[in-house]
Amino acid sequence: MRKRASTALGVCCWLVMVAVPDLAAAQDEKQAATQVLVAYFGAFVEAVRSGDPAPVAQHLTEPFVSIEPSRTAVYATRADYEAWLKPVLAAVKDRGYHHADWLQVDLKLLSKELAIASALLVRYKSDNSEFGRTGATYQLRKVEDRWRIISVTTHDTAAVLKLN
Repeated sequence: MRKRASTALGVCCWLVMVAVPDLAAAQDEKQAATQVLVAYFGAFVEAVRSGDPAPVAQHLTEPFVSIEPSRTAVYATRADYEAWLKPVLAAVKDRGYHHADWLQVDLKLLSKELAIASALLVRYKSDNSEFGRTGATYQLRKVEDRWRIISVTTHDTAAVLKLN
């Protein structure tokens, strides 16, 4: 009986030693993927101010897919996406966009190389009046040791996913 108990204890200790590093690594990956989203969000705000879409595009894979309720677009290169985004940034700025808050951002790792995230975005004008709200769901892939956004789907705020 003692031998079984000590064997069971040994197996449990081994499982903890194996599982804890995996849990820590998963938390590190989740944090790294989340940081890419935060950087992407910040880059978008800055891009509206500067008119330069390049800082936004650096967070995307090639190709990149944008899915909206009224259209779907596949951008083969970041340059293609930048060419589309540049006039959009100018139009948003002309309509009074100033900054945004992400009231909810949830991210779930699907594997070591894939993640899904969902966010609630509230945009504001310079007088802090609300410009608009939208929901967005992102797929991310780890490419060459760096998380990048594969696709974004914009949708109703009620459809923002709770992933945690």
